[in-house]
Amino acid sequence: MLREKQKYAGRAIELVATIEGRIVGFLDMELEFSPGEICYRKVEGNGMIWDTGVLPEFRRMGIATKLLDEGVRLGKFLGVKRLEAWSIEPAAWNFFENYGFQKFFEYYHVLIDNR
Repeated sequence: MLREKQKYAGRAIELVATIEGRIVGFLDMELEFSPGEICYRKVEGNGMIWDTGVLPEFRRMGIATKLLDEGVRLGKFLGVKRLEAWSIEPAAWNFFENYGFQKFFEYYHVLIDNR
Protein backbone atom coordinates (compact mmCIF):
# COMPACT_ATOMS: atom_id res chain seq x y z
CA MET A 1 0.00 0.00 0.00
CA LEU A 2 1.28 3.44 -0.94
CA ARG A 3 1.84 5.59 2.14
CA GLU A 4 3.55 8.59 0.59
CA LYS A 5 2.13 11.19 -1.76
CA GLN A 6 3.38 11.30 -5.33
CA LYS A 7 6.00 14.00 -5.96
CA TYR A 8 6.23 15.85 -9.26
CA ALA A 9 9.46 17.02 -10.89
CA GLY A 10 7.85 20.06 -12.47
CA ARG A 11 5.03 22.44 -11.72
CA ALA A 12 1.91 20.88 -10.27
CA ILE A 13 -1.50 21.79 -8.93
CA GLU A 14 -2.23 19.71 -5.85
CA LEU A 15 -5.65 20.21 -4.28
CA VAL A 16 -7.49 18.69 -1.34
CA ALA A 17 -11.14 18.95 -0.33
CA THR A 18 -11.93 19.05 3.36
CA ILE A 19 -15.09 18.75 5.41
CA GLU A 20 -14.83 19.71 9.06
CA GLY A 21 -11.05 19.46 8.90
CA ARG A 22 -11.03 15.97 7.35
CA ILE A 23 -9.51 15.41 3.92
CA VAL A 24 -12.26 13.82 1.82
CA GLY A 25 -10.92 14.29 -1.72
CA PHE A 26 -7.88 15.27 -3.75
CA LEU A 27 -6.70 16.11 -7.26
CA ASP A 28 -3.14 16.20 -8.61
CA MET A 29 -2.36 17.85 -11.94
CA GLU A 30 1.15 18.11 -13.41
CA LEU A 31 1.97 20.85 -15.90
CA GLU A 32 4.37 20.32 -18.79
CA PHE A 33 7.42 22.48 -19.34
CA SER A 34 7.75 21.39 -22.97
CA PRO A 35 5.24 19.69 -25.29
CA GLY A 36 5.20 15.91 -25.08
CA GLU A 37 7.16 15.79 -21.84
CA ILE A 38 4.37 13.96 -19.99
CA CYS A 39 1.27 14.17 -22.21
CA TYR A 40 0.50 12.11 -25.28
CA ARG A 41 -0.26 15.06 -27.53
CA LYS A 42 2.75 17.26 -28.19
CA VAL A 43 1.23 20.75 -28.06
CA GLU A 44 1.85 23.84 -25.94
CA GLY A 45 -0.02 24.23 -22.67
CA ASN A 46 -0.56 20.60 -21.64
CA GLY A 47 -1.51 19.43 -18.19
CA MET A 48 -1.99 15.86 -16.93
CA ILE A 49 -4.40 14.81 -14.20
CA TRP A 50 -2.59 11.91 -12.60
CA ASP A 51 -4.61 11.27 -9.47
CA THR A 52 -8.02 12.21 -8.17
CA GLY A 53 -10.32 10.64 -5.66
CA VAL A 54 -13.05 11.12 -3.09
CA LEU A 55 -13.69 8.96 -0.05
CA PRO A 56 -16.60 6.57 -0.72
CA GLU A 57 -18.90 8.07 1.91
CA PHE A 58 -18.48 11.54 0.33
CA ARG A 59 -19.05 10.58 -3.31
CA ARG A 60 -21.97 11.88 -5.38
CA MET A 61 -21.82 15.22 -3.54
CA GLY A 62 -20.05 17.20 -6.29
CA ILE A 63 -16.66 17.19 -4.56
CA ALA A 64 -14.72 15.74 -7.50
CA THR A 65 -16.36 18.25 -9.86
CA LYS A 66 -15.45 21.15 -7.57
CA LEU A 67 -11.86 19.91 -7.36
CA LEU A 68 -11.63 19.64 -11.15
CA ASP A 69 -13.28 23.05 -11.61
CA GLU A 70 -10.64 24.59 -9.34
CA GLY A 71 -7.84 22.65 -11.05
CA VAL A 72 -9.01 23.93 -14.44
CA ARG A 73 -9.28 27.50 -13.13
CA LEU A 74 -5.77 27.42 -11.66
CA GLY A 75 -4.43 25.62 -14.73
CA LYS A 76 -5.76 28.32 -17.05
CA PHE A 77 -4.14 30.95 -14.85
CA LEU A 78 -0.82 29.08 -15.20
CA GLY A 79 -1.12 28.71 -18.98
CA VAL A 80 -2.75 25.30 -19.35
CA LYS A 81 -4.77 25.12 -22.57
CA ARG A 82 -5.37 21.38 -22.71
CA LEU A 83 -5.76 18.63 -20.13
CA GLU A 84 -5.27 14.90 -20.31
CA ALA A 85 -6.44 12.50 -17.62
CA TRP A 86 -5.14 9.02 -16.90
CA SER A 87 -6.92 6.37 -14.88
CA ILE A 88 -7.44 2.63 -14.66
CA GLU A 89 -10.80 3.11 -12.89
CA PRO A 90 -14.01 2.86 -14.98
CA ALA A 91 -15.79 5.24 -12.57
CA ALA A 92 -13.10 7.84 -13.29
CA TRP A 93 -13.53 7.34 -17.04
CA ASN A 94 -17.25 8.09 -16.65
CA PHE A 95 -16.52 11.12 -14.47
CA PHE A 96 -14.09 12.62 -16.97
CA GLU A 97 -16.38 11.92 -19.94
CA ASN A 98 -19.33 13.52 -18.10
CA TYR A 99 -17.12 16.54 -17.40
CA GLY A 100 -16.43 16.90 -21.14
CA PHE A 101 -13.22 14.96 -21.71
CA GLN A 102 -13.09 12.87 -24.88
CA LYS A 103 -11.32 9.54 -25.11
CA PHE A 104 -8.63 9.66 -27.78
CA PHE A 105 -6.24 6.93 -26.73
CA GLU A 106 -6.35 3.84 -24.58
CA TYR A 107 -4.16 0.88 -23.91
CA TYR A 108 -4.29 -2.28 -21.87
CA HIS A 109 -1.91 -3.48 -19.20
CA VAL A 110 -1.83 -6.26 -16.66
CA LEU A 111 -0.55 -6.32 -13.09
CA ILE A 112 1.86 -9.18 -12.46
CA ASP A 113 2.73 -10.08 -8.86
CA ASN A 114 0.94 -6.90 -7.69
CA ARG A 115 3.53 -4.64 -9.36
